Amino acid sequence: MHLAGDFAGGLAVGVEYRPFDSELAPWIELIRKPAGGFCDRCRIIRQLVADAGIDAPDANILSAYRSAEVRTLEILRRNDVRAAIRSVAGALMKTGRLTGEEATEIAARYIQPGELKEHGSENY
Repeated sequence: MHLAGDFAGGLAVGVEYRPFDSELAPWIELIRKPAGGFCDRCRIIRQLVADAGIDAPDANILSAYRSAEVRTLEILRRNDVRAAIRSVAGALMKTGRLTGEEATEIAARYIQPGELKEHGSENY
């Protein structure tokens, strides 16, 4: 379906366009780079780009990153959050593995679920 859309433009003028491999290579490279990283920072940047739009200026994306960074640091400075992190980390060190539900249950001893969410920052 996607290829049909790509090729349909030529049909109107009687042209069947098939790009050479060398013409496709930059597209493959473009897609591989952003899709290749699955580290936390890669996921954050990918989400910010998706939110801002692929053509957004770097300054807009960096501004959104800095806003998320400030909010994250504010959260991490809270004593209850640090206590929750220490407790989850301690349980993880003992068991070697925690489910999201188990981690949430431990953290909920210190922080109410959803308490830290701020509208628009759920993805970071």
